[in-house]
Amino acid sequence: MEFPLAVLLVSSFTCVGLLALWASTSRRHWFVRMAVFVGMLSLLLLIPAQEPFAIFLCQGLVVTIGVQSHRYWRRRTFSTNWTWRFSVKNALLFTTVVAVAVPIAMVLLAEEGLDWHCVWQAGVASGIVVLLAHWCLLSKICSRWKKAGIGLACLLALSAVLSKIEPGGASLIFHIGDWFNSGTWPTHIWFSVCGSVFLALLFLDALANSQRKMLLLSLLLILGAPSIYFYYRLMTPLLPIPQGVLPSPNGYDDLVAAGKMADCRLINFWGETPIEQLVAGLPKYANVYERAELGFSRSVKVPIPYGVMDVDTDSSGALRSLCLAFGARGDVHLDSGDIEKAMDDYLTISRLGSQSRNGGVLTHWLIGTVFDGVGESSLYQMHKRMNASQCLQAIETYAEIKSSTDALEEILYRERVWCERAYGFYGRLSIILDDLADKGIWTNFQIEKDLAPRHRAQHQLLIVALAIRAFEDVHGALPANLAQLVPEFLEQLPQDPFDKTGEALRFQTHGDEYQLYSIGQNRVDDGGSKPEQDRDGLTVHETGDLLLDVVYAPWEAGDAEDEIDPIDAKKWLK
Repeated sequence: MEFPLAVLLVSSFTCVGLLALWASTSRRHWFVRMAVFVGMLSLLLLIPAQEPFAIFLCQGLVVTIGVQSHRYWRRRTFSTNWTWRFSVKNALLFTTVVAVAVPIAMVLLAEEGLDWHCVWQAGVASGIVVLLAHWCLLSKICSRWKKAGIGLACLLALSAVLSKIEPGGASLIFHIGDWFNSGTWPTHIWFSVCGSVFLALLFLDALANSQRKMLLLSLLLILGAPSIYFYYRLMTPLLPIPQGVLPSPNGYDDLVAAGKMADCRLINFWGETPIEQLVAGLPKYANVYERAELGFSRSVKVPIPYGVMDVDTDSSGALRSLCLAFGARGDVHLDSGDIEKAMDDYLTISRLGSQSRNGGVLTHWLIGTVFDGVGESSLYQMHKRMNASQCLQAIETYAEIKSSTDALEEILYRERVWCERAYGFYGRLSIILDDLADKGIWTNFQIEKDLAPRHRAQHQLLIVALAIRAFEDVHGALPANLAQLVPEFLEQLPQDPFDKTGEALRFQTHGDEYQLYSIGQNRVDDGGSKPEQDRDGLTVHETGDLLLDVVYAPWEAGDAEDEIDPIDAKKWLK
């Protein structure tokens, strides 16, 4: 859990617990204070943030009911002295609570897949924690340290019970779903948050009665500062939706339609379908390829419904089928010795990767990267069978494809705008936390730091490998250095994306063989040595460089699933 998120959780629950105690400990005016408590919580609805409002309200109700029940139990005469009197004031206070709570309940009930147990579980548990600390604060049975030990033991038991009732539910603080549910550490997070609340309240026991009110006010001001900061950031205006009109007709619709006509049970990359069967079955795909070519001839832009949480997975599955269809046809052409047509099919897969991310968000960028990996891997495995003309044509086609592809910065901006609208306050909160950590969006995937540079490095390695093959075909020998490729085969030498000094890719000759590599994610030149394990494209390897012979090595059907390199996305499609 990120440090800013931990600070926000601890400060929020502690502040609400202190406010709930303030609202419930008055003998005469606790109902009035409770109305003020609800009114203060209602500020969250300006975001709107219905889920935390419901949880905090439940926490406050548990604290109030517990405190007043304890008071009634200790003062048996309370039931005879106290009577309810109707007044406009009481009616208005009651109306305030109902007017705020009922609409929120209606909104939450309207949510699909709502797990109410997560709301009451988080609210009741946090309320019990505050009541436990309140009991330790007032009890004179034992010393401060014994009370602390008893309270923490009860807190640990409570966390264990919560995790048994609903595994992961105790960590669902701000959303009714699985935003903070990792499946492994919910109890630890909940225990740390509630333990901080407990200890903050228990600390009051060390002070005299005259000092407690001042300390309560100080704690509210100190702990409220992070919440106020985040609330202020959440209230800032939303980013504007990128302007743009979908083309009509949209080639994206044609590509999706073509993919839906393909039969994935026939086409694959893993040798499970014999070439003879592919040769016999692919003629029925003529309408698939025809519809796809129609889509490529038109303007292509992914339609993004801003404000809708789910991305269209059916479209992604259809594009995957289309990718397999072109790959299968390329394999058939390659097996028959038609290098030109096989190259065109593999380049079409890369074109599909480019078109499938234009106008899209980060999910589409990742899908496009998968298709890029499929096309580039297939082309690299056959590039030594290509002649100079074919290599130069492939380099030119790749340049045209990359020039028509949206930049990653544009995609990340659309991702930010989409998250703000699709995920509500949580999406904006995630962005704020990422901004504070200075890591950008989706930091778990290391998009800007590792994944995007790795993808660029692999592409540039392939371009240089094609240029080296063209040089070898024309001159009958390998170049002595990469500078000899310019300007006959390359306009300029590509830089290594992982090299901060701007150096080009590394090149070494060993007789009739050569080694081409990038220094890789560890950003250290290891002389072209292979990493100890190059199967996880998101891991920063301590040793080893990035080599296409490793990344694009032919995959065997018996490879373990957990050894698949996500960047060699051809293997992902299985």
